[in-house]
Amino acid sequence: MAERPRSSPEFEAQFPDEAACARWLLERRWPDGFRCPACGHAEAWELARERLTLQCAACERQVSVTAGTVLHGSHLGLRTWFLAAWLMATHANGISARQLWRQLGLGSYKSAWLLVLAIHQFGLE
Repeated sequence: MAERPRSSPEFEAQFPDEAACARWLLERRWPDGFRCPACGHAEAWELARERLTLQCAACERQVSVTAGTVLHGSHLGLRTWFLAAWLMATHANGISARQLWRQLGLGSYKSAWLLVLAIHQFGLE
C-alpha cells in the first residue's frame, strides 16, 4: 500500500468505507485517467454497482476497479482487505492469521488464512 497511514485514526480517516477504498484503487489503477482495456477510449461513466465499475463510453465494456486483481470476486469487502493489509504491514513482527481472524471478526479461520496468503503472495502489505 503506497501512502500507508501511520496510525489507526489515520487509517480510519483515509479509508472510512468501501467507496473510499474503491476510489483509492481507481486512482492507482488509472493514475492518468481511465483508459478502456478493450478499445483504449478515455471516457467512461460510473455504474451503480456494489463495487466501483466503469463503462466505456465507446465500446460499452464494463470494468470493475478490482478486475484482474486478487480482490476480484472476493466475498470480503474492500475495506476488510485494506485493513488486513494495513495490519500486516504495521505490526512489527507481523500478524498471524488467527490474530487477523479475531481482529477483523471474519467468519472463519480459513478466510483469514487465505487473506494472509493472498496479501503475502501479491505483496500487498
